Amino acid sequence: MKTLKFIFTLILILGFSVAKSQRSLIIADSYNKKKDETTLMIMPNGNIVFPGKWNKIAYNQSSKQHFFRNADSTLLIIAKAPQSKFDFYVKNNSNKEFSSAFYKWENDYWTQQGLNSKLFNDQSDQGYILWQLSGQKHSTTIFLVGAKNGYGYNLSTVSKNWDEEKQQQFLTDIFLKN
Repeated sequence: MKTLKFIFTLILILGFSVAKSQRSLIIADSYNKKKDETTLMIMPNGNIVFPGKWNKIAYNQSSKQHFFRNADSTLLIIAKAPQSKFDFYVKNNSNKEFSSAFYKWENDYWTQQGLNSKLFNDQSDQGYILWQLSGQKHSTTIFLVGAKNGYGYNLSTVSKNWDEEKQQQFLTDIFLKN
């Protein structure tokens, strides 16, 4: 009987420990025609609002990336997660330190895969960095990696219709307004 109680107690403790470490997300998106803006709701992480009408086309469970496409086929990719969920996370890092580490982590990985990287604007003192990846077999992608309010942001665009400046401004506006 004591053994059975011990096993039952152990199962309960382990069950609560696992349940506590798992985190469920509630995800939805909507378009507000009056405001001409799309809202991505990631609960409990919060909303991300961005201008224009965007249709969600995919979600990558492992990277937590949400993929949207607009009427001119521009692709917008959004990820927002607690900083503590990132491999390179260091407790008590500033937003500047986190965004710099995020850029280094992403840049190192992709350049090792043979892609070319170009740094556009290091605004890590404001919590974000704008940069680009390109390669022979890959579309050119503009990225904004950043940090604020305890969250890491990874925003990116791929577009044949928007120039680099428009993409950079669009990503910067999304980051600063959210």
